[in-house]
Amino acid sequence: MVSFIRIARNAYSALKSRPLPGAAALLLLTGCVHLWAFSWCPYVSRDSVRYLTGAIRWAEQGSYDLFHFPPLPCFLMKLLLQMGFSPEAAGNIYSFLPGLFVPLASYVFALKASGNRRLARYTSVMLIGHPLLLAFSVEPLRESLFILLALLIMICGITGLKEQKLLPWFYCSVFTALAWCCRFEALEFVILAFFILLLNFLQKRTPFRKAAVHFTVYLVCTILLWGVFTVATGGVKCFNYQFENYVLNKWNLFLVRWKI
Repeated sequence: MVSFIRIARNAYSALKSRPLPGAAALLLLTGCVHLWAFSWCPYVSRDSVRYLTGAIRWAEQGSYDLFHFPPLPCFLMKLLLQMGFSPEAAGNIYSFLPGLFVPLASYVFALKASGNRRLARYTSVMLIGHPLLLAFSVEPLRESLFILLALLIMICGITGLKEQKLLPWFYCSVFTALAWCCRFEALEFVILAFFILLLNFLQKRTPFRKAAVHFTVYLVCTILLWGVFTVATGGVKCFNYQFENYVLNKWNLFLVRWKI
């Protein structure tokens, strides 16, 4: 425990004075804590078994059959299996690597959102030992990857709002499309971006034309890239399932809730 506190203090001090060494120290500390968590969580949940089983069948049969799960998590596990890793190692690597970068991404997000370096440092160091993030990093689930992609989406979105440039919105669409291939809920980031850009326009922070162009590029690129990633990951058959069981259900729930 004393060693952990000392390493955490060193990482915090490095982030305060030297950003690049501080980022390396933060990654090292996160890796040590998450590896320690592996020794305390030797089991896998039911969903983890389903992901691994789907990836194994995909690697053996050449087709994806878990249509109720977006294809990206199983696709990445399948790639690791085809590289020669065991199913257990493939699941551990898949969950560990995204979780390794979540505290660092949270530092960048908090810094861009608040402009307060002290708050960003506190946020990143505190998230290293967050119980849920540790659980997601230990088990082969989609949450660890989705959280990292969600942070990258928000980082690019904030950059686009502050700099009033188009390129960050394109990067935002890349991460949104990848997140959409990970969880269906990523579609809601598009709705959130619409209302944020609309609010910026109403507050006269962004001209209407620029806000409309930024959202159009973000929406169109997200849909096109989602199609590309879906085809590339072999999840074409998931499209009908997603539309019928997620999009339509959300729309029907909206109609019922608002009595339209």
